[in-house]
Amino acid sequence: MQLTAVALLVAFSAGGIVVAMKETGICEIGVIGLGVMGRGLAANIVRNGFSVAGFDRGGVTADGMEKHGIVVHSSLKQLVAALASPCRIFLMVPAGEPVDRLIDQLTPLLSAGDIIIDCGNSHFRDTERRQEKLTGTKISLIGMGVSGGEKGVLSGPSLMPGGDRIAFEAIKPVLQKIAAVADQDNKPCVSYIGPGSAGHFVKMVHNGIEYAEMQLIGECYDFMRKGMGFSASQISEVLADWNKADEASFLIDVSRTVLAAIDPVTGQSLVDLIVDRAGQKGTGSWTSQCALELGVGVPTITAAVDVRIMSSRKSERMQAAKLWGDRQKRLSGDAQTLLNGLRSSLFAGRIIAFAQGINLLQLASREYAYNLDICNILSIWRAGCILRSPLLQILAGLLVNKEKNLLLIPEIEKILSPRTSRLRQIVSMAAQNAIPLAAMASTLAYIDSMTSASLPANLVQAQRDCFGAHGFERFDLPGILHGKWQD
Repeated sequence: MQLTAVALLVAFSAGGIVVAMKETGICEIGVIGLGVMGRGLAANIVRNGFSVAGFDRGGVTADGMEKHGIVVHSSLKQLVAALASPCRIFLMVPAGEPVDRLIDQLTPLLSAGDIIIDCGNSHFRDTERRQEKLTGTKISLIGMGVSGGEKGVLSGPSLMPGGDRIAFEAIKPVLQKIAAVADQDNKPCVSYIGPGSAGHFVKMVHNGIEYAEMQLIGECYDFMRKGMGFSASQISEVLADWNKADEASFLIDVSRTVLAAIDPVTGQSLVDLIVDRAGQKGTGSWTSQCALELGVGVPTITAAVDVRIMSSRKSERMQAAKLWGDRQKRLSGDAQTLLNGLRSSLFAGRIIAFAQGINLLQLASREYAYNLDICNILSIWRAGCILRSPLLQILAGLLVNKEKNLLLIPEIEKILSPRTSRLRQIVSMAAQNAIPLAAMASTLAYIDSMTSASLPANLVQAQRDCFGAHGFERFDLPGILHGKWQD
């Protein structure tokens, strides 16, 4: 019996994977892109009872794939021929041109009613363009955000599908099987997000919040390292203590893990040997850009993007550090008091990062007619997701009105108010000792601005009218007015 002529059903036993074969001649699901993420997703699909045909342009063969129950084909034409109708094909390739190229090559091979699911971090505008291009073919494109990383995609990720509702319903049984399951109510972490590019838009904002939380944790690490003289292993122990109850998060746990890791060659903390130059794939920048377009302030997220950009200029930073000299001094005061303040600052920053992301989703929902259910989105982030945390359950419970700004909710004020005082102290101490806390400082400025009844924008409007006759509004008179400015 040839491998290409069977569908493989996989179950797990104490001794490992047991593969059962049945002669069907077709597979239920196609997966294109069998790198680490694609292979993990395909194995996840097979494990949950669906037969998978795979293809990889990089030349991945059946070797090593059989144990996962993945039938590998040598061409797209063979892959499509091996799939049951309607075809359901998951794309696990890098965003951008590779997705366009694959869709162009697949279109002549597919028929009306077939479904392509783009699982990459595609820009939502690209998803809209591709969906529009496929309209005449009646081939559906689902833009689906996938969160969970290498392990999550294999064991159960959080899934954010958007696009045609009928197409979603056709792949819903598969998605519900492979998604992570939330412990609180045993519900799969997948749900229809909305029409068009809604799924990829929500994933973009998810990643923006992710940038912010990673930077906030990084600033806590920097504060303890430079200001308190803590070693990586000591900071790991602190984060382990913080990673409890409502303040716990997957990213805090990841940070604890990496800070505890020891390099086997040198015996040093591995993190101390890693160059301080962070990479990015664009989703954080897209979040900030889109927020600017929609007129939404997301300064904590933008600060995280800015710091990654500045980190890439390592050579210039080293030259400037030599020119300016060492201005960082050890902080005075009780260590536990400082740690308590830092812990409160981190939790406040994380809440504000979510508040900014949620506010962006709220405005985008209206602008792009996504009709997003914010509580539902928070719900599917509870498990399998990089942002998973008990905080999501808290926010979903408080956000009864899906249009409301989190800062207008009394319970949020009660959580944030005392922590904001500690955040102010931490930012002030760091500034005095040249420890850069860009995301925390931006968080504080956001809170102070959004809770201020008056801002200096009246002067800005007067300036604009003085040099450009842009006009202004007055409290006591109606309409757009102009001032009689004198030199």
